[in-house]
Amino acid sequence: MCIPKGFWEIPEAQEAAGHLDAGSLVRLLRSRTNLSQEALGRLTGLSQSMVSQLESHKRELKDVVKLRRFLDGLGAPRVTATRTQRESIESTRLLAHAAQVTMGAAEIDPHRWRGPNMPEAALPVRRVTGTDVDHVETVTKALRAADYRLGGGACLDAIMAHLAYAHRLLRAAKPGNQVGLQLYRAVADLHNLAGWASFDVGRYKVAAEHLSLALEQARYIEEPSLVANVLYRMGRLHLHRGHTLQALRFLQLGQIAAQDSGCERTVALMCANAAWAYAVLDDHKRSMDSLARAHDAFARADADTTPWVRFFREADLDAMSGVVNAALPTPSLGARHRPARPTPASRSGLPAPGRDRRTRRRDCYSSHIMSTTPAPSTSPRFALTRDRVHDVLAALCEEAGLGAKAAGDAELIKFTNNAVYRLPRVGLVVRIAGSATVAERVPVVIQAARWLAQHDAPTVRLVEDIPQLVRVGGATATFWHLVPSTGPEPTGTDLGRILRRLHALPAPGFALPSWEPFARIRSRIADAEGLAEADRVFLTERTDHLELLVQDLEFELPAGVLHGDPFMGNLIPGPNGPVICDFDSLSHGPREWDLIPAAVGKVRMDYPTDHHSPLAAEYGFDVLTWPGFPVLRQLRELRLVTSVLPVLNTNPGLRTQWRHRLDTLQRSDTTTRWSTYR
Repeated sequence: MCIPKGFWEIPEAQEAAGHLDAGSLVRLLRSRTNLSQEALGRLTGLSQSMVSQLESHKRELKDVVKLRRFLDGLGAPRVTATRTQRESIESTRLLAHAAQVTMGAAEIDPHRWRGPNMPEAALPVRRVTGTDVDHVETVTKALRAADYRLGGGACLDAIMAHLAYAHRLLRAAKPGNQVGLQLYRAVADLHNLAGWASFDVGRYKVAAEHLSLALEQARYIEEPSLVANVLYRMGRLHLHRGHTLQALRFLQLGQIAAQDSGCERTVALMCANAAWAYAVLDDHKRSMDSLARAHDAFARADADTTPWVRFFREADLDAMSGVVNAALPTPSLGARHRPARPTPASRSGLPAPGRDRRTRRRDCYSSHIMSTTPAPSTSPRFALTRDRVHDVLAALCEEAGLGAKAAGDAELIKFTNNAVYRLPRVGLVVRIAGSATVAERVPVVIQAARWLAQHDAPTVRLVEDIPQLVRVGGATATFWHLVPSTGPEPTGTDLGRILRRLHALPAPGFALPSWEPFARIRSRIADAEGLAEADRVFLTERTDHLELLVQDLEFELPAGVLHGDPFMGNLIPGPNGPVICDFDSLSHGPREWDLIPAAVGKVRMDYPTDHHSPLAAEYGFDVLTWPGFPVLRQLRELRLVTSVLPVLNTNPGLRTQWRHRLDTLQRSDTTTRWSTYR
């Protein structure tokens, strides 16, 4: 399977490659060769559906990194990148770094901090005092005022000289004490100013380096408000350069940092600028949604706000509303007016009447994610509690034809959404659904397990001698062959290898569920046991917000079969190598999702081992460097919090760790570690 000899000598092919026109190249190849869409997808790393949309003029491939991969896969001759293309590559790299830093996934080394184009430092400083830091802050404030008044880089030389002095102090400071932390913040703010002033005179690369350093320093001292400030500057910088999509991504990262800071005015500023970006991209609905969120957040803002964002007042928000509507090609008459002020309900955190976003359907990833209010379950309410689970197990064993004695020496493996027991006497494992929500997916799990077995995938196997599934008195269970845990401890490399095999499987002959994380999260919130109303509101609003962010993601990997929950706890060290279990989340969707659990395990969980790095090396894709990681990290963490909601009362042992996880989300704490549910 290759491009025919002489294809690149065709004038039309050369012209299409020179203009980086992927759609024209696909149409040429399809008309002049016998290459199928699937074959072109394998050559270029694109999905068959994406190739089809390129061929039919429905999509364009605009991302320069993806375009280069596309052309390299086709063996196209190298074309010198234009200035715009080079800028796009630089922006993509900066965005990837910003995403890693913002979400705490980057290794930050203060010893590498040195700004670009800085004058040579004078003699080193021996000791740093609070007076020194106050001097840095005072001069920075004066320089910022002068830069605002004069503009055009008039103060750039003075800023750089002051920055050299500040770095002399930085090398002598002790970061662990209060003075050191105050200095780190002052230097970060100074780099922020230097970045903006450098951009003012057209020095994008220098500006990007300063802003990148400012972001690292702000994240290092865990100052989310300053992180949001820097990301706002990055977003505005890219808006002014005409790189609207990258600008939107920076502003979305800024929304995350703004929420972490707890400053509603900062959230309003980010949402208003995101609305502007959406308007430039001709996305009327998302522009209006984002503008409405900006007004809602501004209405909730306190008078005593973060100092740097005090410039953003009600008049500025109204002006931004006008800018947004002017940027839209055909604004509606109603859209010209400012969104209505929130009702008292929305001020208190409750959804305003008539504006509950759960009632509106949205276009989402491959039309798979639908925002719907979960319908009340028609299944009988079944509560599996620890005090009765063994009796239920014995009844299920009897119903399966194993006899109640098979449960006599049963060993509990885990009890979260499912109660999973090892039955040593008969060499089996039984999984009992812990709630009606979980039980509804069991038929799909059985179908998927049999399909995986047909392809000899490294997975656990159903017991086919027992009619699956087994029901007794509302309890639903499946029986599996016991895999002896006699092999070496599984590694991230093992998980990467298993995922590569799973993702390489052809589409099954049955309807695989689509990846719909928000429907499942909302279903679990609806089925929650003993959930306080304030917590319910928080989780619902966070779900709504994340759904909007996920809609905007651009996935790099082709869509296909997903395991859905491939963390290390689902690997069993079998005698012939590790196998993976738990198919409750098997679906069709973005492959990046299967790489998220190990990455989140690295940055959030208290695991003693980094499984992500070897997984990324084996799989060939590091999701931590992908700009969409921060959003999917939040989604994964939300899922880890909501997954046990239907069984919190019946399994009270989960509540302490669940409360710990929810508390960290509510206070926007991205660094505190979580432990495994026991």
